[in-house]
Amino acid sequence: MNNLQLTALFLLANQNLSQHDGNWLQFDGVNSLRVLELEDTIIKKLPDEVGDLIHLMYLGLKSTDINELPEGLGRLKALQTLDIRRCGDLTGLSDEILNLVRLRHLKMFKNKSVCGMKLPAGIGRLTDLLTLTGIHAGGGSEAEIGNLIGLRKLGVMDVAEDNISELCASIMKMQCLLSLSLEGKCTYPKGKLVLMESFSPPPFLQKLCLEGILEKLPAWFGYLERLTNLRLGFSNLSENPSLVLQVLPNLKYLTLWQAYDAKKIGKEFCSAGGFPKLEVLSIASRVLEEWTELEEGALPSLHWICCP
Repeated sequence: MNNLQLTALFLLANQNLSQHDGNWLQFDGVNSLRVLELEDTIIKKLPDEVGDLIHLMYLGLKSTDINELPEGLGRLKALQTLDIRRCGDLTGLSDEILNLVRLRHLKMFKNKSVCGMKLPAGIGRLTDLLTLTGIHAGGGSEAEIGNLIGLRKLGVMDVAEDNISELCASIMKMQCLLSLSLEGKCTYPKGKLVLMESFSPPPFLQKLCLEGILEKLPAWFGYLERLTNLRLGFSNLSENPSLVLQVLPNLKYLTLWQAYDAKKIGKEFCSAGGFPKLEVLSIASRVLEEWTELEEGALPSLHWICCP
């Protein structure tokens, strides 16, 4: 790449390059790069010279074998997007991340464990963040993210009874939030997700994903008037969730994944006019044996239903 004024590099590798430990990737003399995408590349390490890419705005390391981020990461002052979803054995971020003052999208999700990524103290200083996903609830991060009032998308894992109160308080400050994902600690195979009745969801919330045992839906579900996409996973609900969900005026996509413990579903699932805008309904259950019929006039906009 020497003597080339590259602004973007998308590397699509179909060979195992991990044996070279990243030595084949050199950035000497390259400082014009704005985008570096290495998704699915089998690479274990980034060269230290990555820290010299002072104009880099996007760094994509999704599904690579990288187990540690380069020491010079904090020098990437122009970086706006860092994608480390399913990235090697990473378990947390160092203080270097706090130097990325222009960071807007921090996308994380661990590969070999359902635990979230641990954040360093001070993460609340990155007030330009719009996306923050795959984080670990605990260690003070659940309270500190309350400073990130401009977030549009938030994903939190390892939610437990001892951190849910502060986490909910932080989320209620995010009045611009559009997408929220909460996953209970030890969700797989069984983990409880405690939701507070006093929680007031952000007013513009459009997407909601909840993973973990709920037992029942909290009353505030009825106020999610802007919600278009809902996923309930491993909820083990004993009561029909449609009694609450069918009145949501803008819901288009609903996934109930091991969420409703009923052997038989009939007309009681939805009344006439229920789910007025629902287009896609997915129900996965180890308990469900039969779906007999629907009330006439129910699910008027349904295009597709899946019961795997």
